[in-house]
Amino acid sequence: MVKKEKANPIKVGFIVSPLETAHATRGIGFYTNRLYTNLCLLTQKKEYRAFKVIPISNFDQLNSEQLSVLHYPFFDLFRPTLKIPKGLSTVITIHDVTQLRFPQHYPAGIRGKQSLMLQTKALQSVKLVITDSYTSKKDITFYLKIASDRIQVIPLAPQFVLNERLFKSRGYQVKKKYKLPDKYVLYVGDVNWNKNIPGLIKACGQMQMPLVIVGKQAIEIDKLDRKVIHVSRPRDILRNLLGLPHPELAHVEELTRLFKSDLVIRLGFVPEPDLPVIYSLANVYCQPSFWEGFGLDPLEAITVGCPVVSSNTPALKELLGNAAVYVDPLNVDDIAQGIQSALNPAVSRRLTALGKARSCAYNWQKTAAMTLDVYNKVLETK
Repeated sequence: MVKKEKANPIKVGFIVSPLETAHATRGIGFYTNRLYTNLCLLTQKKEYRAFKVIPISNFDQLNSEQLSVLHYPFFDLFRPTLKIPKGLSTVITIHDVTQLRFPQHYPAGIRGKQSLMLQTKALQSVKLVITDSYTSKKDITFYLKIASDRIQVIPLAPQFVLNERLFKSRGYQVKKKYKLPDKYVLYVGDVNWNKNIPGLIKACGQMQMPLVIVGKQAIEIDKLDRKVIHVSRPRDILRNLLGLPHPELAHVEELTRLFKSDLVIRLGFVPEPDLPVIYSLANVYCQPSFWEGFGLDPLEAITVGCPVVSSNTPALKELLGNAAVYVDPLNVDDIAQGIQSALNPAVSRRLTALGKARSCAYNWQKTAAMTLDVYNKVLETK
């Protein structure tokens, strides 16, 4: 009997450099880590053993690994990070292009615009683009001129699962550790302009309701105008000549002032074991963004049963469906009324039930399986 030779696995190079930078504790690092981990787990199963996922941390590896597919799990609009090796099928994940939608708040500068031209040109050599939502797909098609049929929507997933018994058992300990108030509104994430944190602080101030903010950026904002050169003074030649400040400076100064309120509690980075407990202890989670490409933090909130108040922006409505109270992000009174509505016991119970049901559609195994399907599709169209 002649033994069948095992077919060589299809090697997929997965860029893991975000895990080695400041992005490691932010959204890009989280996505890179979770997706890579789950791709590796999935390729151990019989139906996916044809694939072997290889972590790529430097480009010297590309020549030695004999890859079939290369996946960039990130895209920087204003830095020339996208290198497309000739003859290698490349996939890239673009989470959103919010900065292009609001250039008056996120100016690229001369160098940034030059990099954007290079990045956009490089994208034309990419086989397929992955993005988190249909909202982002539309934006990418419009702003980066990528054909719709070259973009695949694959949603993200929460980093933890519902475990009410564990949350209850650790509730007192976590509450004491972070000195949390008995009642509070929660926000998790960065504090960039599009997140509309000033509006949220003002809404909580109207209600005299404590606001707990989780995330490194909210802690570092006090020093941002002194430490980061592109905020404290012009970062391109034209603005330098005109003596114009960076547009984000006003936003930074407003946040610095509002953060002085006794109602605002900034926790900084919170490790994973404690974060779901903080979600579960919150009375309401609020995401008042002007614009989003997805909405991982409100997704995690509904996963643990926390009622969510969200702005009525397309990506968040796409994500949350009927499992949120929607508000106008431009109207502070409306945000406050939405929070007040979600605090109603009957509304709170309804949102919790709908949110738990909604969150079941999102998990990392499903995200990883859809990503492997993209790799297959790329190879079929080579």
